Amino acid sequence: MRHDIGKRIVVTLRSADIAAFIKERQAEGAGGNTIRHDLNMLSRLFNVAASTWGFESLRTPVPTSCAPRFPRAGRAESTAPPSGARC
Repeated sequence: MRHDIGKRIVVTLRSADIAAFIKERQAEGAGGNTIRHDLNMLSRLFNVAASTWGFESLRTPVPTSCAPRFPRAGRAESTAPPSGARC
């Protein structure tokens, strides 16, 4: 499936866009590891753009976005938010 985030220019992406992308993927039923993989790919895109394509001032919004925590396989999901949560 195509996402609106794929139509955006890299330098215009912000943390809010990444958070919206996460919610969109969750609504589609994507698993936690799939979403984590998507975020890793986005982060890698920003790192390559900064180091290889000459966008030295470009910073990735991926780590600063409010990515949800996903339970490990076989573990019960906690209903309480993690301590120190910013979201």
